[in-house]
Amino acid sequence: MKKRVTVKDVARYANVSPSTVSRVLNGYPFIKESTRQKVERAIRELNFEPDELARSLITRKTKTFGLVVDISNPFFSETAKVIINRARERNYDILIYDTSDDEDMEQIARFLINKNISGMIVGTVERADRSCEKLADEGFHVVFFNRKPDNSKLFSVTIDNRKASRLAVEHLVQKGHRRIAFVGGLFKYSTFFDRYLGFLDAVQEFGLHFDEELLFSGKLTSENILRFVSDILKKENRPTAIIAASDLLAITVLSAVSSNGLKVPGDVAVVGFDNIDISSNPYIGLTTVSQQKTKMAEIALDQLMYIFENGIGKDELPEPVVLEPKLIVRNTT
Repeated sequence: MKKRVTVKDVARYANVSPSTVSRVLNGYPFIKESTRQKVERAIRELNFEPDELARSLITRKTKTFGLVVDISNPFFSETAKVIINRARERNYDILIYDTSDDEDMEQIARFLINKNISGMIVGTVERADRSCEKLADEGFHVVFFNRKPDNSKLFSVTIDNRKASRLAVEHLVQKGHRRIAFVGGLFKYSTFFDRYLGFLDAVQEFGLHFDEELLFSGKLTSENILRFVSDILKKENRPTAIIAASDLLAITVLSAVSSNGLKVPGDVAVVGFDNIDISSNPYIGLTTVSQQKTKMAEIALDQLMYIFENGIGKDELPEPVVLEPKLIVRNTT
């Protein structure tokens, strides 16, 4: 079977960058005529034919972006509102795709592209995903926020998740805790995986004993979390503190602690991540690590607008942004 000619093949043949080929395909102005002719000649001589997805991108210039998030997660619903309002101020529209753990990113992208979007902000993506890189190779604009694939060359804005976990552990150690449990999520997501690695780093740094029985990293359902927390709290040598890898998980942990007849923070301290709006509710008062979610969402949108408006290709993207985490101490510690 003959190998399909790609944008990279055309770029090599014409001795230009892949982004230049994408600009020619997408009809961007301000390209030297000699360069345009060189690319067009390479396309003809190589018999290059954009695939169905790339062909649909060639003339797309709408001011509509896709936003791929799990809207049931308060972090994403709150940041989606920030993105939508900021986009509206700049005369852009946002089309939200509410995704789940099991959906294929390439299928999601194709669905959104068929809705005539010009770029995509992705908050829910697995570490192993490579479909977004393929889209970028064909001239489509993608940025990540909160989560990102491993070794991705696309623009992303995240926090230093390993440092964030260190802040949480350090705070608990200062409060006198030595036996700390960690409730994480599926390690296929960079947020949960990096927070777990940061937790392990901090456990070693502060000379704590790591007990694998105090680690949860499975499917995130209320039943699973409640069962895990109840089990570890019934141990003779139970933990005196629990770090949850999101505020949503932390609220479920609080419920489990209460249902086992224990008090927070007197018997068990609890720390979350994200600083979602409900975490500051006086009836909850959750100690948490803030992601600076508003700033993160604004940067993601601003960079996508900049990339789109300037026709910036994959090999010329801005450097990723890593925000500093901030510990917010409230009532649960």
